[in-house]
Amino acid sequence: MKDFMYELFQFMKWSEEMKDKYSRLSDKEKEIVNEFAPFSENPETLNTEITKWYEELHKKVTY
Repeated sequence: MKDFMYELFQFMKWSEEMKDKYSRLSDKEKEIVNEFAPFSENPETLNTEITKWYEELHKKVTY
């Protein structure tokens, strides 16, 4: 579980970076990104969900 939590933490940090980069895109660029994304959520929403996942799991897990 320790390894999984480490990777999830890295994923959370990466999603934060993607959220920041996404926020700097123009509206047209955001439309393009959203059109070709393999999921319905945008990077901002994904970051929120990934962070929530990490925080909730972190509360429950003992190392």
